[in-house]
Amino acid sequence: MSKHQNIMEALVAALPELESAKKNKDNPAFKSKYADLGAIMDAIQPIAAHGLWFRQVAHESSGGVAVETLYIHESGTELSAGTIFVPADKGNAHGYGSANSYARRYGLQLAFGLATEDDDGNAASSSPAKHNSQPISTDQLEAMQDLIQITQSDVAAICKKLKVASIKEMTQDQYAYVMSVLEKKKG
Repeated sequence: MSKHQNIMEALVAALPELESAKKNKDNPAFKSKYADLGAIMDAIQPIAAHGLWFRQVAHESSGGVAVETLYIHESGTELSAGTIFVPADKGNAHGYGSANSYARRYGLQLAFGLATEDDDGNAASSSPAKHNSQPISTDQLEAMQDLIQITQSDVAAICKKLKVASIKEMTQDQYAYVMSVLEKKKG
């Protein structure tokens, strides 16, 4: 039995039970809703029944916040799910606090494969299509902008390649492509 087998077995059992995090907070800047840290923690609550939980550790990082998410098994075994860096938009406590909140939320979402509920009541999943030319959501835009910053990618070059005037005009298919490229670039 490998050192982390108990964590992997617990994840395999728990992840199918997770549902989307509920968007419970308003973002007046984007006129949208988002799932706050509490809503994300509520969504991952079923993992506890499988002897699994998490902890998050902040690491020193210049110009932003780096948060590592670790899986914790009731046996005492821990396994890193990865570290996410979010740049602080302001060099003050508010800027770093905001970056920390984003990093914690995104870290948990990535670690547990957690989505947020669709704005249209999950209509996108009701009829699968070969191609998805629907516009991206505000959450997707924010996630892509964060990854663009982290990877220091050229927005103009991305838009030119996809033949869109701005990243806000991307389709779901284009978003999936760009995110996969950016994730590979992030390494």
